[in-house]
Amino acid sequence: MWKWLCDHTLVDEWLDRAFEAFSKNPIRWALAWALGSIVLGGTIFSFVEDGASIPDGIWWAFISAVTVGYGDLSPKTTEVRLIAVFVIVSGLVATWLAAAVLTAKVVTRNLAAQAVDDTPELDDDIEACKQQMTEALDRITARVSHPEVVETLRRIHNGQEGGEK
Repeated sequence: MWKWLCDHTLVDEWLDRAFEAFSKNPIRWALAWALGSIVLGGTIFSFVEDGASIPDGIWWAFISAVTVGYGDLSPKTTEVRLIAVFVIVSGLVATWLAAAVLTAKVVTRNLAAQAVDDTPELDDDIEACKQQMTEALDRITARVSHPEVVETLRRIHNGQEGGEK
C-alpha cells in the first residue's frame, strides 16, 4: 500500500489529470468543492452534535464557509471543530479561486482589447523601420559601389596582400 502511495509516477500522473480537469473549468470545480464540503461538513455536524438536524448542520456549514458565523449553531466537540476548520478553509479557497478566475478573465480581456488596438500602430512602426533600413542600405551600397571607392579598396587589398608575401 505504501509503495503505491509513494510511487511518484502515479501521484504525478493523478495530479496532472486533476489539474488538467480543474483548469478546464475552475469555477465549476471550486463551487463543487465548496458545496461538497458544506454538505459533508453539515451532515457530520448533524450526526455528532446533539439536537442538530441535517438542515441545521448544512445551515451551520454554509454560514461557516462564507465566514459569517451567526452563532446560532456552533460546534461543541473537538471533532466537529476540526470539521469546522475544513469547512471554513474550503469556503475561503472557493472564494479565492472564483476571485482569481474572474480577475484573470478581466485582465485577459483588457489585454486582448489593448493588443487589438495597438497592433496596427505597431505594424506601421515596423514597416516604417524596414523602409528606413532599406533606404539606408541603398545609400551605403551606392556609396560603396562608386568607382573611386572600389578602386581605393582594391589598392588597399592588393597592398596588404603584397606586404604579407
